Amino acid sequence: MHRPCPVCTFPLDLPPLPLPRPHHHHHHHPIQGPELLDKYVGESEKAVRRVFERARSSAPCVIFFDELDALAPRRGSGQGASGGEGGGSGGVSERVVNQLLTELDGLETRRSVFVIAATNRPELIDPAMLRPGRLDKRLYVPLPCAADRFSILAACSRRSKVAASVDLAAVAADSRAEGFSGADLAALLREAGLAVLRALPRPSALDRHSQRQQAAAVTAAPGAGTAAAAAVPAAAGAAAGAEGVAPPLPEARASLEIGPEHFEEALARVRPSVSRADRVRYERMRDELEGR
Repeated sequence: MHRPCPVCTFPLDLPPLPLPRPHHHHHHHPIQGPELLDKYVGESEKAVRRVFERARSSAPCVIFFDELDALAPRRGSGQGASGGEGGGSGGVSERVVNQLLTELDGLETRRSVFVIAATNRPELIDPAMLRPGRLDKRLYVPLPCAADRFSILAACSRRSKVAASVDLAAVAADSRAEGFSGADLAALLREAGLAVLRALPRPSALDRHSQRQQAAAVTAAPGAGTAAAAAVPAAAGAAAGAEGVAPPLPEARASLEIGPEHFEEALARVRPSVSRADRVRYERMRDELEGR
């Protein structure tokens, strides 16, 4: 999902906000909402109980539910699974909501267990989940501004070879990057990497034919020994060429890095995944959450 998170704490399309560094007495249990749903009667509620039992046994602990709207939709809305024999109003999702409410109400001890959830569709969540004493603290997380986009690009590019001439702050402040989410910025970096590959020089058909002839000659020569081993890269390149994929030249592979021109090409290709209409809708939700 490439949307801001209008409720609770985390945006779904950004890396999780930094929690305290894990150590021997702190645990973090991330849960994808739909992964707790099961077609067999009683198994989904059992999975919810197991999550809280595991959290209590490793307290202090933070439980993070992602996509809460899929796990706890409005009861009676018909959006949850029917649950086979349970059917109708006793569907899987409704039973999961009931079990979640039981755990959040602390009918059993829940000391030092903290629950955080994220969603981009707060209107679909059962209202009972958001009442005081449950998930009652709500926080709207907007799309990143230019400074935030720079931080995200810097974090995403740590494992990429970016040229020193690239000004990530300028890329983040570019008007074409306005409205980009964290996922969009990661896609921008991937697209810039693909632009590097597209710009690489490729060996011609004559070069590939010559490589195949050399590989065949070395393999057929008696007592080739180390020469045959030296021909393996050429043979591999010839095989790749035979499959229709022309490998880049070795000297080109040694100088791979993302330059400003590659980011320019990526900015021309990548578009924001959150439309302007969606942004207006989320801002309206923000105003409602803040009581404006």
